[in-house]
Amino acid sequence: LKENPKFSSAYISLGYLVLTVDKNAALADYYYNKALSLDPDNMQVFLNKAGLKIFLGKREEAKTILKEVIKRDKDNKQAKYLLNNL
Repeated sequence: LKENPKFSSAYISLGYLVLTVDKNAALADYYYNKALSLDPDNMQVFLNKAGLKIFLGKREEAKTILKEVIKRDKDNKQAKYLLNNL
């Protein structure tokens, strides 16, 4: 990030790491939001945010996010899978 602070994928990875390793949902959400601000069309960020909402037990929020992914990318199999399993 020092070399390229606008590299949204790095923020996605940081969010995933702090969520899975440290169980720090607030920091993960911060990193995901930062990634979205840099790349609002990155579907992986939306999928990770949906996963975060599922982790927090916020199923309806996760469904809303996943429906947005499918609206933008109707062939997104991961979003369809997650939505069908909520």
